[in-house]
Amino acid sequence: MQGAAQSAESANQGAQRANQRLDQVEGCVQRLESSPRRVPRG
Repeated sequence: MQGAAQSAESANQGAQRANQRLDQVEGCVQRLESSPRRVPRG
């Protein structure tokens, strides 16, 4: 069962890293949306 615990731990670390990246992206999107748009989207 030790191998399963290790793989679960590494999967958990990967999920945490993905969450941090998602937070960064959402922060960038919020900054872009709050700033005046020079180029209209679309």
